[in-house]
Amino acid sequence: AREAAIARTIRHPNVVQVFEDGVHDGDPYMLLEWIQGPTFDRYMVESKAGLGDRIECIRQVALGLAAAHDAGVVHADLKPANILVTEATGAKPKDNLSILESPDDSSDDDAAEELALRKEIALRLGTPEVPDLSNAPFVGREGELALLEEIARELIEDETSTFRWVILYGERGAGKRRLCEELSGLLADRGSTLTIAIAEEWGPPPEEFVGLWLSMLPPLLPDVPELLVAYEREQLAGTVREIYLKPFLRGQAIRLIERIVNHPPSARAFIDAVDAEVGGNPARLVERLDRSFEQGAWVVSGAGYRFKPEVLSPDDTAVARRLIELLPSQEKGLRDFLTSISPLGGNLDFESMLAASELPSATLYYLIDHAVRTGFLARGARGDCSIVVEPFRAYLESKIDPKTYVKIAKRALPHLHQRISAGQAPAALHLRVGRLERQLDHADRSFRVLLTGALRARQTYERELFLSCIDEARDVYRENVSKRAAHRVITQTLEEFLGGEGRGYAGLERLRRLPIAVRVHLTDFGIARKLVAGETTQQDDAGQPWGTPRYMSPEQARRSALSPASDVFSLGTIIREAFEGRHPLGKLRGKAAITALLAGEVKPPLASDSGAAVPDGLRPIVARMHSYDIKERPTATEVARALEQFQLRSATEVYP
Repeated sequence: AREAAIARTIRHPNVVQVFEDGVHDGDPYMLLEWIQGPTFDRYMVESKAGLGDRIECIRQVALGLAAAHDAGVVHADLKPANILVTEATGAKPKDNLSILESPDDSSDDDAAEELALRKEIALRLGTPEVPDLSNAPFVGREGELALLEEIARELIEDETSTFRWVILYGERGAGKRRLCEELSGLLADRGSTLTIAIAEEWGPPPEEFVGLWLSMLPPLLPDVPELLVAYEREQLAGTVREIYLKPFLRGQAIRLIERIVNHPPSARAFIDAVDAEVGGNPARLVERLDRSFEQGAWVVSGAGYRFKPEVLSPDDTAVARRLIELLPSQEKGLRDFLTSISPLGGNLDFESMLAASELPSATLYYLIDHAVRTGFLARGARGDCSIVVEPFRAYLESKIDPKTYVKIAKRALPHLHQRISAGQAPAALHLRVGRLERQLDHADRSFRVLLTGALRARQTYERELFLSCIDEARDVYRENVSKRAAHRVITQTLEEFLGGEGRGYAGLERLRRLPIAVRVHLTDFGIARKLVAGETTQQDDAGQPWGTPRYMSPEQARRSALSPASDVFSLGTIIREAFEGRHPLGKLRGKAAITALLAGEVKPPLASDSGAAVPDGLRPIVARMHSYDIKERPTATEVARALEQFQLRSATEVYP
């Protein structure tokens, strides 16, 4: 009960969630989030994790640890066995039916019986298994596929040319790679010997290349010098071809969903419900379908699935339409107030709304309360307010003339920047501030706050916001390429974030390449303690200290008062063991390990030229983590930030 009470106070993606606890027939129980994956020590051995994986896993451990410390909890038993790691793609929690999955060593008959039982239960409950969406059917690109076939045939028949360079432009998730793979498979089935290369990088075809070179690029040609020079050369030679992948049209989107759910009316109803949200992007469409299965919006229907639109949240467009119809009946003060805060977006505190509206405090209190009660504003968990749906906010913003828009932005931005500087502003606010600064033609401020917002979204695992911030920053960069002074400042900002190699679109792509999926979960708060006046005491005053000796801090070995710095020492041990391939205490365990800790006999870090060592860029902070002076140790937040900085400056090496 004590463990559950402590663990429930920590709500973070990198900490195992406690759903319920109690006593049944005299036995205590605790219901925890299911995590599919091995412990960190097993993962290091079984997966042979590379540098990038190790850095990312440890960064997420530090984030989870920081969340615990912010909640006033010291874990006191941080070790590899209490860290769970999921697959690199981000394994999903199992549902209640997943416990019926047959083990790997079962016979074929047993497996078939288990599968039949599982399907029968799913059918009776009306809860279908989520279909495998990792390889969604190819649809909607038949015209582009035919065009690629024509280019391939042109190359085969043209005896004077050795290659064609095809550039496929499109936003992330538009299906560029899938289209290339479809072409490759199609030609292979026809027995063609044509060499097809799907370029992983933005570089042009090598001079010696013979065949079809397929490059997947953003919607605009990046300003990579090597790429631009080759593009102009091949254009003159007539060997380059370009294809632009646009979002799906409604009919294409319906066909894709129909092939998955095998129920045409449901496919159309689903597109009606989510079209405004996904914008025709194939990847976002499949992801939204995946979430709708998790929300229970589908039931088994014959050989397919039937959609239940009432399960999903009301359509934003319908909500906006109702509010627009209601707005004229409201008092003018409320209408003016809502219009004045609309350029600022969501997550607005009282001071931000006060600055934007220029209303007296008492009047603003009344208007906010009235707007929440009438459904125009939604109040968040921290008291922040947001206009309830984006289409309604956009409608209000469209009613503001340019001069008034500038005045509102200038009044509100100083306070919004103060919130961002305080370090706790959500990524959505960063994105909105970046857009406001862009509207005021403050390119340098916009670019900086957008990059900061991207990193903030990554810390909170908000993938869409992460990509939106980077895409907006890309637009700011593109708009200012020809403006020498602004471009110089923007380039300096990018180098500040990414190091000397982080320039231009390639630098932004390095940022985009960083992983964002939840990989790590901290568990087992059995001997954790709540902080009292900044520190907590050990479990007992006599006998051996509680915990795992090999991963204790010196103060824990002494049975002295613990603090968040104690967990940081333990994390330093895990980091060194992960990179050096050995434990800082060697093979010592139990009392011998405690004695060595107390005597200061922790082995020094291995030299960087030993072949297995902590990377040079991380050695200073790891050394601080293992300091016997508690005051010298960094916080878990500082450790996470240092690991992220290492990732940013080493993205090409860590994530090739």
